[in-house]
Amino acid sequence: MNTDELKIYFSKMKLEGPIHLGPGETIADPQLFVRGHLNVLSSYPPDSKVSVPFHDRLMKLREMIKAGKVSVIYLD
Repeated sequence: MNTDELKIYFSKMKLEGPIHLGPGETIADPQLFVRGHLNVLSSYPPDSKVSVPFHDRLMKLREMIKAGKVSVIYLD
């Protein structure tokens, strides 16, 4: 999933936190997390060493949403 697709995906929902992605990965403010991560992805090439971990965390969050492990309010 590319940056534009992730922007569209996350723009259609409001996430409630905190969210535990894994050991040592707790998201206190999910909306800030998503905005910040998308900003990084927009600022760097997709395959750069900087952007890859940000993309991976957003994809991990997306998978948790799909699995029903995150509280979501859909806006559409």
